[in-house]
Amino acid sequence: MELVIAAKDIKGTRNSRSAFPALNGMRGLAAIAVAIFHAYPLFGAQIVPGGYLAVDLFFVLSGVVISHAYGARLSAGLRVADFLKIRIIRFMPFYLVGLAFGLVLAVALLLAGSPDALPPDRLAIALLFALFFMPVPFGGDIFPLNGPAWSLFYELVVNALYALFFRWLTPAVLMTVILVAVSVLIPGVWAHGSAALGPALGDAPVAFARTVFSFSAGVLVYSWRRPINSALPFVAIVTVMLLMFLPIGRDWRPVFDLTCIVLVFPLSVFVLLGSGTVSARQSRAFEFLGDMSYGLYAVHYPLIWIVRGASGKLGFDSAYAGLMLIALLVVSSASIERRIDSPLRSWLTARLVPIPRAKP
Repeated sequence: MELVIAAKDIKGTRNSRSAFPALNGMRGLAAIAVAIFHAYPLFGAQIVPGGYLAVDLFFVLSGVVISHAYGARLSAGLRVADFLKIRIIRFMPFYLVGLAFGLVLAVALLLAGSPDALPPDRLAIALLFALFFMPVPFGGDIFPLNGPAWSLFYELVVNALYALFFRWLTPAVLMTVILVAVSVLIPGVWAHGSAALGPALGDAPVAFARTVFSFSAGVLVYSWRRPINSALPFVAIVTVMLLMFLPIGRDWRPVFDLTCIVLVFPLSVFVLLGSGTVSARQSRAFEFLGDMSYGLYAVHYPLIWIVRGASGKLGFDSAYAGLMLIALLVVSSASIERRIDSPLRSWLTARLVPIPRAKP
């Protein structure tokens, strides 16, 4: 799920996200949509019925960003092991923060005797696997301490496959991969919709196809990028956001989901890639949205349930608490990304990933 664009992956490299500022705006708004989608227990209603589709958009963006940031480096000899180190470093700080909040929630439910609590033995296993960024082997959610982490896991797996097979990923091969993935994706979404498709262990084949399809579409779209009228990016962003707010009926939801995943999102990202320059004010707004997106996504889910429980016990209005939580996460995630997360990742990368020396 590419909410994950590194500020500095290797010492001395330029911030790659500045190349496509409109992508940051779409990514940040989509992250907020996901948070609101998951916050329905606080608001008492589902405000963004299609918020879950942001995950598929993130996978398309991941294909674009990985191609842009690492395609040339992999061609120049960046080792797959070093690429994976860079990606894991990018994921882990905020992921571990989200895991910590998930552990607090799990322990609180256990102490309260909640029927939703994980038994102590399963909680210990879930924590052990999560610390190594691995899905748990028993049924139910593969990341029970922080549900949305399933998409990060699949994204990392597909990133690894991209690096391993990079030299063979011609447009023809990518089209073949896309066709195979969509042949698995369509019946899976048609049968169940994509709202809850991914977190459970039994979803693995279709969830993997879902990730592979959108990531590969992003890689292909990046290779096909062309200059486009600069007014269109805003139309694309508004269109995608409005689609997530549409109250589509259950019978039509699979058709709607597949239309968005297969057609609308790749086309919208293609439009954003071809956008012209934006004003300094717009660029700052887009950069802020991009900065806060991953942190918001990585930590919001357990916090929503913590706030729900706390607001009920303290007598706070849960809808007001939800709005305050999301606003706080938007602001704090951007600040933490800039002041703590990005410097920490740069420090770790400089020490754990060797910089290739130029040949004499």
